Amino acid sequence: MLRAIKSIGTRRRVLGAVSVAGAILLSACAVSVTTDFLHDDRIDRTIRANGPAGIIGDSVGLGLVVYGGLWSRLGQDGWGPVRSFSVLGMHAAPSSPTDVNTVTRWIGTFRKEGTSPKVLVVVAGSNDVGYPGGGVVAVDASRIETAVRAIGTTPTVWTTISHPNAGFMNAWNAALKSVATHHANLHVCDWAAQLAVHPSYLEKDKVHMTVGPSGGYVAMQRYVAGCVRLATGKA
Repeated sequence: MLRAIKSIGTRRRVLGAVSVAGAILLSACAVSVTTDFLHDDRIDRTIRANGPAGIIGDSVGLGLVVYGGLWSRLGQDGWGPVRSFSVLGMHAAPSSPTDVNTVTRWIGTFRKEGTSPKVLVVVAGSNDVGYPGGGVVAVDASRIETAVRAIGTTPTVWTTISHPNAGFMNAWNAALKSVATHHANLHVCDWAAQLAVHPSYLEKDKVHMTVGPSGGYVAMQRYVAGCVRLATGKA
């Protein structure tokens, strides 16, 4: 049973891509969803054959869940429970004690809440490159390493980023690929390479994806779901 508890009203667009049709829904049953134009927090508690899955994302990850439907897709592919949290400003690792929306924190939160994913999808990096040293591969790699240590041995599918600053984008993506060579459980899902072939999937800000049935978020969902299947060997 779903119960509407709040309405935001009309659609809003944040950072060129994240617009949410303004309702927050909670369920007393298997599914719980809290969403607005700043964050998306949801869980499908249904137990399925492949086991628990998690999604941690920034504003691109928010769009991937809300508009691309990745959360639902993982359930359709046999994963469950499926826990997801995405928020504007998510980082891989904290830069200060007050930086709470990080991959390092949220994987711990998932586990404390009772969801220990057998596969984790991470959509983060576009915000990290804004920190000092964001265009330096070694600095970016250190931030990713911090997150990977918190994740542990969980198979992790981490998407490459798009960014209007090509230097920042290339440094982060190179760092992610470099870190993956040292961690067998870290699988790089090279979405940036897909965007190079299909630039129409990108919004004008060159960070977020377009919405709609044939938009970038739906295409991203299909690609990331494929990365999950390759990383886990499970359909």
